[in-house]
Amino acid sequence: MSQPTSESPIPAAPPSHLAAGEGGVPALPPGSEDAVAYGERTGTAVFAVPEPAPADGAARDRGRNRLVVALSAAVVLLLAAAGVLTALVVSARGEADALAAAEAAEDRQQAEELQAVRDERGQLEERISDAEAGAAAAERRIATAEAAQRAAEDASAAREQADADAAAADAQTFVDALRATETMTSATDAQLLQRGRDVCSYLDSTAGTPADLSDAFDRATATYAVDDAILLVTAATQILCPEYGS
Repeated sequence: MSQPTSESPIPAAPPSHLAAGEGGVPALPPGSEDAVAYGERTGTAVFAVPEPAPADGAARDRGRNRLVVALSAAVVLLLAAAGVLTALVVSARGEADALAAAEAAEDRQQAEELQAVRDERGQLEERISDAEAGAAAAERRIATAEAAQRAAEDASAAREQADADAAAADAQTFVDALRATETMTSATDAQLLQRGRDVCSYLDSTAGTPADLSDAFDRATATYAVDDAILLVTAATQILCPEYGS
């Protein structure tokens, strides 16, 4: 083996029986064998070019695992966020559906109440209309009854007036008849009329038979002269109370 000089030390060459990469001898890069041989031949120092140490497989696995874990955590977080968002959306949709259902139920209830009010109003209007019709009919009946009553009263008044007029005419005729025969000339018209009415009143108190008429003559002759009594009873039964005349 050659000795290095002080000016350019040359490392000792590995044993020739060991190949590069064996026996702890590091493997030389491609072409370095020729360079070493050339160095030995030329006596110049040749250094192996340092190479980066190869990446450790375990470290790579750990890095890959950390990346996978990080990605998995991110995916889990994304899925959780998506789940939360989905739950929020479902909850919001449920609340919206519940609110819509409540509003629809309230609308239906209001519609039913409004329809009930309309129906009740219609029934009330019908009853009011019937009551008004009944009141109008009652008013018409009352008016008819009042008109009939007024007509009856008018007729009664007319009859009474007619009776009064007839009675007055009969009274005047009775007085005129007695004056024409110069009967009871000393009596006034009122006295003559009262005497004739007394005759009628007596006949009214009896059955009105011919015998009663004879009794009326007898009663008159007991008070007046015979001729005056005959004329008084005759005129009374012919004019004042003709229903007793013979």
